[in-house]
Amino acid sequence: MTTPSADNVRICEECGYELRPSDILCPACGVAAPAPLRGSWTNPYQPPPKREPRGVAVFVGLLASNVFAILMMLLSRWLFNKGGANNGLYLASDFTVLPLAMGILAAFCWKRLDLTGPEYFGYSVAICILSLCAASYFLGEGVICLVMASPLLMLVIWIGCMIGKAIFIRDNNRLNLSIAPVLLALVIADSLTPHHFHGACVDTITINAPPEQVWRYIADYPALTEKPHYWLFDHGLPMPMTATSDGAYVGSRRTCVFSHNAIFDEKIVEVQPNQKLTFDILRQPPDPELIGHLKLERGQFLLTRNPNGTTTLTGTSWYKLNVYPVTYFDWWTQDVIRHVHLRVMEHIKTLAEAKQQQR
Repeated sequence: MTTPSADNVRICEECGYELRPSDILCPACGVAAPAPLRGSWTNPYQPPPKREPRGVAVFVGLLASNVFAILMMLLSRWLFNKGGANNGLYLASDFTVLPLAMGILAAFCWKRLDLTGPEYFGYSVAICILSLCAASYFLGEGVICLVMASPLLMLVIWIGCMIGKAIFIRDNNRLNLSIAPVLLALVIADSLTPHHFHGACVDTITINAPPEQVWRYIADYPALTEKPHYWLFDHGLPMPMTATSDGAYVGSRRTCVFSHNAIFDEKIVEVQPNQKLTFDILRQPPDPELIGHLKLERGQFLLTRNPNGTTTLTGTSWYKLNVYPVTYFDWWTQDVIRHVHLRVMEHIKTLAEAKQQQR
C-alpha cells in the first residue's frame, strides 16, 4: 500500500497514533478516525474502472477516423463540384486538414490506452494504409498516385495524433469543442475556393550532332528498347516507347505511345524546320494515374545550333494539375515529366549521334 505524503498524514486526536489511509477507527484506542483531507484518500477496496479491450479501442480509432474522412470528402466534393464537374480534383484540405482531423479523432478513441510515441506512429501508419486501400477500392486510384500521396498523409495523420494526445491528456473541454468547427471551416473554405494551376517542365540536353540530324527524330522516332532508369517506371508508371506522325507539318497528327498501351493523340501546331516543333495534346489515355488529376496540354521541342557544331535540345511540357497542395504534388509532377522528357531526348540523342558518325 502506498505510504501517504507528510501533508496528508492523519493523526488520532485521542492517542496520537499515525493512521493509515484505510483506517476508519484508530487501531490503538478505537476512537473514530478523523475525516481524510479532501482529495487525499481513495478507497483501496474500490474496483478499478472498466476499460474496453485494447484491440477494440484501436479498431474503433482506425475505423472512426476513416469513416469521418470519407464523410468529409463527400461534403467537400458536394460543395466544390456542384454535381460532379470536377471529378479527380483533390483539394489541399484532403491531404492536410482531413488527415489532421483523422489523427485527432483517433487519439480521442485511444486516450485511455496510455500509448507511447512509437505506438502512435505505428497506428498512424495503419490509418494511412487503411485510407489508401479505401481510395484504391472505392475511388479507383492508381498505385503510383497512392505511393506519391502516402508520405504526406502519413506525416499529417501522425501530427494529428500527437495534437490529439496533448489535447485529451489535458482534458481541455473548451479546446476539444472549439477545434472541430475550426477544422470544418477550413474544409469548407478550401472547397469554395477556385483552384486553377498550370505549370511547365523544361529540360535540356546537348547532342553531338547538328540540328539537321536531330530534326529527323523529332516528329517521330523508332521504338525505345532501353531499360528504364526511373524507379516509378519500374513499378508500373507508363513510359514513352515510340512516336509516329503523318509528317513534320502544321496540322499533322502525331501519336505518342507509352507502355501498357497508353496512347496520347496529338496535333502539330507549329513547325520551324530544324528549329522548333510544337504540338497540342488532344487526348490522353484513361489511365488511373492521370484521370482528372493531371491534364497534359502542350509539348514542344526546341533545337539550338551551338558554335561547336552540337545541338542543344530543349523539351517543354505544359500541363494543368488538379491535385493540391501544389507545393507537394507539383514536385512529383515535375519529377515524372522530367524523366519522360529525358527518356525520349536521350533516345533522340543516341539516334542522331549514331547517324552523324555514319557520315
